[in-house]
Amino acid sequence: PRAVVVTGGGVAVFCATVALGEAVGGWWTRGWVLPHWPDAPAAAIEGLSNNVVRMGGTAAGLALLCAVLAWRPKLGVGLVVLQGAALFLENGPLYQVSPAEILETPPPFAERIRASAPADEPVRVNTVVKGYGAPLLAGYEFKDRLSLGQVAVLAPDTSVFWDIESAGSYLPGRSSRLLRLMGDARRWSFELAPRLSTPFMVTHTRDLSEGLPPGARVLAEEPLFGTSLLAHPQAPARIHLARPECVATLDEALKRMTAPEPPAPGTVIVECPEPLPVEAATGTGGVRVTRESPEHFTVDVEAAAPSVLVINDAYLPGWTATLDGEPVPILAANVAVRAVPVPSGRHTVVMRYRTPGLVPGLWLGALTLGALGAAMVVSRRRPRS
Repeated sequence: PRAVVVTGGGVAVFCATVALGEAVGGWWTRGWVLPHWPDAPAAAIEGLSNNVVRMGGTAAGLALLCAVLAWRPKLGVGLVVLQGAALFLENGPLYQVSPAEILETPPPFAERIRASAPADEPVRVNTVVKGYGAPLLAGYEFKDRLSLGQVAVLAPDTSVFWDIESAGSYLPGRSSRLLRLMGDARRWSFELAPRLSTPFMVTHTRDLSEGLPPGARVLAEEPLFGTSLLAHPQAPARIHLARPECVATLDEALKRMTAPEPPAPGTVIVECPEPLPVEAATGTGGVRVTRESPEHFTVDVEAAAPSVLVINDAYLPGWTATLDGEPVPILAANVAVRAVPVPSGRHTVVMRYRTPGLVPGLWLGALTLGALGAAMVVSRRRPRS
């Protein structure tokens, strides 16, 4: 115990000295950070300094409590309380996205996107901004400026506040097929994402020094964060008719999509188990979409010739389709999205999603609960010796 007391006290003194020195004189940032990073932004220095002070103080408190517990073990509840407080202080800011006014005020990019897109149609934006900094703004703390930057550049998952979907995400549920398309980051952002119905992109203005992507135009700029909002007018509608170009495998589809010469506009690469009919008027016609929910929608199709109905959403298990009430297969299109073959004329396609394994899981859960209930009844009725 004596060794623990001495070690705990020494660690506490050292950590407290580091925290106090940084808080009063900036010892760590001036003595270590700036010599190794002389052009560090002031916002980064401020954030690092605050972290050192907070972590040093927390570590000093924990070390001191360990020493006290070694001396008086009955005070163990104090360690639990302090550890809980430390976890709250260090992890609490991770869950504080930003002040309410930031979340309730649409940024300029969101307003321009919503003004440029149909009111009732889902719209998707691809943000390729990795670092946006935290410029000095009166009345905002460092973490709040970071949150403001996330919202301003429509970083993944923030655009949903304004009913705008994100084409980029870190979620593990992202399609493995989509990840293969994203291998070449620049080509994905500038060419492939627009082909998958992503008509808007946010990027650093400096990354446009070599010119705009083919067919793109600058819709708005955000000088505070050095970003630009691009529009891709050639991006197809979320759901549309197209001309199929059949391939046999996923690898062939990926090779065709990433070839130097992309497929012609109005053409999609479809993984076909058998050839699909193609005529001069294939891919022409109109669609009308009725969305009952994200997992259930109806498409009224009027095709001038046999075509494929392309749904520019992820090709994943769980989706089913019917054509005029009869089940039809869903094919992979452009590597990562869905397509349904439709004959010429007027037809109705209904798409539904059900979580794979949901029904067997419900049955298994019900049987398990039933077995547990039966076991409890039997155990209570069994005579005790």
